[in-house]
Amino acid sequence: MELYGKGVVDYHLIVDILPQMVKMIFTGEINIKGLSVQQKAILVALGLQFKSVRIVGKIIDLYCTVTYYRESVMKVVTCDFNPLMIVIHAVVSIV
Repeated sequence: MELYGKGVVDYHLIVDILPQMVKMIFTGEINIKGLSVQQKAILVALGLQFKSVRIVGKIIDLYCTVTYYRESVMKVVTCDFNPLMIVIHAVVSIV
């Protein structure tokens, strides 16, 4: 996630953990302060409604969508949280 936030890796590398990350953000398991309304809407659309970036980009300007999403991921990375916990929660919820 940190590499995506820095623009080093592609969105497709973190899309598998996105639903679990968004669930954890909105249930309060990950405490992130300062997410804008636009960032929250994009996280819900991508992570919980399983919409593609292209579809969300038609509603909100595509450049803004990618920018807001990347900023949201960076807030997760910089908060006081271990990103490995997202993967653990995702695996446990499958089993």
